[in-house]
Amino acid sequence: MRRERFLPFAFARHGLRLAVSELALDGKSLPLDEHEVIHLDDESWRELRLVGAVEVGDEALASLPPDERGRADQLAALWLVLRCDRTALRRGVPVGPGGAGTREFELTVPRAEVDGPFEVVPWLVRSRAGAPPPGYAASEGARLASGPRLYVYPHEPAPRAGDFLEVVYVRFSEDAVLRHQPWRLYQLETHGDTPVLRINADHESIVRVLDARGQTGLDARLREVFYDQISRGVWSLLFTGAVESLDSEGRTHRPWQQGVIRELLPHMFPETPKRERMHELVALREDESHLSLLAEKCDEALQRRLDAVKHMTRLIETTVGQR
Repeated sequence: MRRERFLPFAFARHGLRLAVSELALDGKSLPLDEHEVIHLDDESWRELRLVGAVEVGDEALASLPPDERGRADQLAALWLVLRCDRTALRRGVPVGPGGAGTREFELTVPRAEVDGPFEVVPWLVRSRAGAPPPGYAASEGARLASGPRLYVYPHEPAPRAGDFLEVVYVRFSEDAVLRHQPWRLYQLETHGDTPVLRINADHESIVRVLDARGQTGLDARLREVFYDQISRGVWSLLFTGAVESLDSEGRTHRPWQQGVIRELLPHMFPETPKRERMHELVALREDESHLSLLAEKCDEALQRRLDAVKHMTRLIETTVGQR
């Protein structure tokens, strides 16, 4: 996975917006999800057709030096990149010039190109080399901006830690930093406006279970327990980051931090009136002698929310039944 925040020049990670207006599977129109995720009923399709538009905003053009922004149509190009880790697919589809505004696209994905979850990513790149001042990309093909990915799953959505979390499968062996930690199952980045959870696709047998379809059988029961294991660690990290950002009035720096706290507070203080829960949380955070109590409350909340006992029991019952 390329780590855009380390690029040595201006890059707008959230400068583009991708929206799908039409979705068709083998020529048959399908309803659209409200979020940037598409879930297909099964994998027995031959061709997926996506129609939509990509919006280039002011933030994206800020990755060009001021004297070049008025010529963005000549200096930058808009692309869609189709990626599937299972098949090592990386296919670029040109959308149009990179100036401000909205560009329509039509993307066809043959079933033969993908295996399991795949994603569509908008990119703004330099189409012509230049000599900009330091801090800006100069070479042809250099990345200038991107936007939220569109994920396509051939099954119902797996459990996620809230709508504020972006989940991607990444081969850690191909990442300059993560390749030195092959033992890791996942890595959570919380520095931006949207946390990113990277699951290590090198652990193929585990990923196969995480992507398992269906609601019955051994794989379904394993999937539930696997997600509980990942979610426990992820939620703990998200909660810690959110609590650290709290001010004395209970305000946070980013919306996702407020979302995490709002989700866990009822489970942490079920006997406390709603209007007093935030005050109690801030009081525990500010008293160092109560930090262990805060961690204990978080653990209790996660056990309540994740329902791990039920999922473990289901797994036991399923495996016993198969002996």
